[in-house]
Amino acid sequence: MPKLTEAELHEAIVQGRFGAITVDTNIFDKFGCNLDMRALRALGPVAAQHEIKLIFSDIIAGEVQTHIRRVAAEQADKLRTALNQYRKAWRRIEAVTDLAVPVDLNADPAILAADEWEDYLGAVGGEVVTSEGRANMGELVRRYFAEETPFMTTAAKKAEFPDAIALLALDAWAQEEGCLILAISKDGDWQAYAETSTNIVCVPEFEGTLNRFNAAGLDLVKKLTERLRAGEADEVKDEIDLELESWLSEADFEVEARSDFSFDAQTEGAFVQEWEIVGEPQVLALEGEEVTFALELDCLIAFSAYFTLSTWDSVDGEYVSLNGQTEETEANHRVTVTLRVDRRGDPDPDVLEVEANRRRLTADFGLISLDWGYEE
Repeated sequence: MPKLTEAELHEAIVQGRFGAITVDTNIFDKFGCNLDMRALRALGPVAAQHEIKLIFSDIIAGEVQTHIRRVAAEQADKLRTALNQYRKAWRRIEAVTDLAVPVDLNADPAILAADEWEDYLGAVGGEVVTSEGRANMGELVRRYFAEETPFMTTAAKKAEFPDAIALLALDAWAQEEGCLILAISKDGDWQAYAETSTNIVCVPEFEGTLNRFNAAGLDLVKKLTERLRAGEADEVKDEIDLELESWLSEADFEVEARSDFSFDAQTEGAFVQEWEIVGEPQVLALEGEEVTFALELDCLIAFSAYFTLSTWDSVDGEYVSLNGQTEETEANHRVTVTLRVDRRGDPDPDVLEVEANRRRLTADFGLISLDWGYEE
């Protein structure tokens, strides 16, 4: 369908014109494919309260599980490497797997990913739309060579096959059900395809879209947001501070730096110096007296890392350590926090839960010079 204006989209939601809602992989990626995130689980109450189906293409289901599996396998490999280094340094005779019995390094990450997906699907009441029998191979090939959406004139158009299969299957499912699908995706190809379809409307914003389904809770969260901005809702601010502190205390941020010397960097810590709310709150779900909403924060974060500098000794044929020094930097990062509150609180709603989107951050330390300082 042609792209809807804000007013047209609002009217379509109010009139109940959408029979189903679906999301693309990039929405899951925004939350690190953490299927326990309350923002992702808010899809369930929205679909149930508005009596619309929550559907996922089997392609999207597969991609999300692949992303979960890759991260799980990568972290297991890192732990295995670290334990092996520990084993050698401490002259331990046990096998690496024996040193990590509670962790089970032999566990299959694919099983973990499948279990997490099934748990999520059950929690939100979702349904998987199979591509077999729905994604017409003839239409797929025709679009590919005609360079029609989602196959555009780019060198990477072969990579669009999964999206093409997912969209054709969703389109066919909508025809079977005789309903209109609201798809949420930041992918321009999804949006371009939707404009050629009579069965799919595509919007890019996840939180903003859920907010449109939950207008009844908007007054409450707007008032609370105004009080936060005015520095009045101290208890709510404290809960947000605690969650940000908890997140960064566990965060393993990525270090970017450059130097005239060879160096190794070890992260030391990070903390939020200050934060402010950006934009408007987005209501994600209404369940009885509980309201779940998202705030976008602009956080000034301080980072510290320990750098070990060395240089190559061509005579001895080895690196020679020069110095170890702590460096600090700071940068602004946008962080989404999701709050679940009980609206019966006075004067502010009672905070039941605060959850930060715990994505991995990158800290740029710039040019690292050798610290020639001497202690007296």
